[in-house]
This record gives sequence, structure tokens and C-alpha cells, in this order.
Amino acid sequence: MKNQGIKNICILLKDLPAGGAEKQAILLAKELTAYHKVTFVLFNNRIDEKLDRLIQQYQINLVILKGNKATKLFQFFKLLRSNKIDIIFSFLLTANVIGSLVGGLAGIKNRIGGIRNALLDPKKEKPEKLIHNFFSSLTIFNNHNGAEYYGSRGFEKNKIRVITNCITLPKDQHTKNIDLNLIKILTVGRFVEQKDHFTAILTIKNLVNLGYKNIQYTIVGYGVLENKIRQYIHQHKLNEVINVSINPANINDYYNQANIYLCTSLFEGISNTILEAMSFHLPIIATNVGDNKYLVENGHNGYLVEKQNIDQTTHSIIKLIDQPKLMTLFGEKSYAKVKAEFSPTRFTDNYLQLIKELDRTK
Repeated sequence: MKNQGIKNICILLKDLPAGGAEKQAILLAKELTAYHKVTFVLFNNRIDEKLDRLIQQYQINLVILKGNKATKLFQFFKLLRSNKIDIIFSFLLTANVIGSLVGGLAGIKNRIGGIRNALLDPKKEKPEKLIHNFFSSLTIFNNHNGAEYYGSRGFEKNKIRVITNCITLPKDQHTKNIDLNLIKILTVGRFVEQKDHFTAILTIKNLVNLGYKNIQYTIVGYGVLENKIRQYIHQHKLNEVINVSINPANINDYYNQANIYLCTSLFEGISNTILEAMSFHLPIIATNVGDNKYLVENGHNGYLVEKQNIDQTTHSIIKLIDQPKLMTLFGEKSYAKVKAEFSPTRFTDNYLQLIKELDRTK
């Protein structure tokens, strides 16, 4: 597409652990490959098994840099020059630094960084700001909340773009049958402070104390707080009510079997797990943080609650348990919303439009 002909595009990440940003990068590579020539580059040879399967399934052209850091940087420089790369899309701080600096040395005009959360680690804010303001052409935020916040903190606003995540809809989805004898509540998220699983656990304890014995809560994830979470469950005598599942291969089975999705995060960008839950016809109870308000319309497909507000979270769940028809209706509206607003087609169109804009600004 020179003059909207085929572009040579590099998508750069440090590595591929299991994570939302990494999965979105793979989906971007898959979608853009239909229109452009895409090279997917990893600085380190660390790849999550499930993401590796996606790369193979989508037949993505993957290059893993080898050797020590200096050698890898030189390899990347040579790749950019030999492949005549037109655009670099990088994801997260390390890739943003490498893509903007090495890309600049290689003469790549369009060096586009990526910030994937509404709240950065304070240690990362200054380097991200420096890269954004002086070395990147643009930065793509996947959420409005983060874009507005960092635009107010000295990130050049005219270099910020927002393109939200997409979700691939599962096949053969349909309205769920609800067994009132056992309402299944689900949370999927890393075991880190941000996700605040402890508020969720206390919410479940509250429900049990209020006489709601017909519930089962499952937390799916992995991370440094695993032992602390298990101890907290045991401390509150909830072992028979709460299950912990560590990074299972069959994550879709958990969404399929659930009736309600619960997110108690302290902050978010745009939540991939909420999008996934919506794609499985689930009503959502979520904290009013980050871009959750763009996913959950209060009283339409779920309820927004204040963070760490156990009583509010408890009573929002009770509204759904006590009204099964409402639970079903909210689930249907979740599915309709995610299908209309967060499809791969819309995601791709947004990136293709950006590429056209870059082409016009030569």
C-alpha cells in the first residue's frame, strides 16, 4: 500500500508472558497481516505456552533476537533496515524505549509506543514521559482514563491516541441456564495488589453470613500473592465456598460455567478479563476504576461499585442472585455490547485508519 499500499510493520515486545497486553499484540499482528507485511519481534526468548500456540495458529512471522543485550540491539537495528520497516508498534516500557531509540537511529519515522494501563508504576512514569515527548512519534493508550490522566501530567496531548482492546468472540455462545441451587461467581486476574482479591473474599464472606449458602466463588490466576490469598481464605473459613485455580489451560470452561463476573480491582486500564466475561454472556460487578465505566453500564449489563466497598459489592451481587431474570438480561446485554463495540473488526479499522493518517503526514 505505498500511498496506502502495503506497509512493512514491526510489532515489538520485550517478551511474551501471559498477559493482556501481550495477547492484544498478537491479535494486532494477526489482524494487520491481512493488509500489511508484519514482523513480530521479541527481545527475549520468553513465551507463554498458550500465547505460543496462538502465534502458530495465526501463522505470525516471529523473530526472537539472540545474544547479549548489545548484540540484540544491533540485530534489531539491522532488521529494521533490511526489512525496510515503515512503522514500529511497541508495547510496554522496555519495548517503547528500544523501539523509539533504535528505530530513530535506523531512520524509522513512525515509532509508536504503547501504554496499557490507566496507572503506571511511579518508577515508570518519568521514562515513559521522556520517551513519549521526545523520541516516539505517538503513544497508543488502550484506555481513555489513562490517556486523560497522563495528558494532564505533561505527556504531550497531541501525541496521544486511544485505541481500545478487542475481544475474539467465543463460538456458539448462547444465553446461560441458571441453577439457583448453586450460583457460580468468577474472578480472573493476577494475584497482585492491584486486583484486590481480598475485598472479593470478604464480599463472599458477607454473602455467606447473610444466608446465601448457594454460592461458589472461583478465583483464576497466578502471582506473588497466591499463598497470602489461600491463607486469607482459610482464615475466614471459606475453603468450601472459594476455589483457587492457577493459570488453567481451559479458561473458557470457567467463563462458560459462571453466572456472575466479579472485578474488585483498585485500578485498571481496559480490562481484558471483563471483556472476556462479557463475551460469555456474564453480568458484571466491577469497581468504578479505569475504563470499567465504558464496559459496564450501571443497571444495564451490571453494576459499578466503589473500590474496597464490601457492602456495596455484596448488595449488587444480591440484586442479581435474587432476580435470575435480571441476571440473564444483563448477560445478554453484556454480549451485545462487546460484540458491537469491541470486535476485532472495529479494532482493526482503528489501526488501519491510524496507518492511513501516518501515510498522509509524510
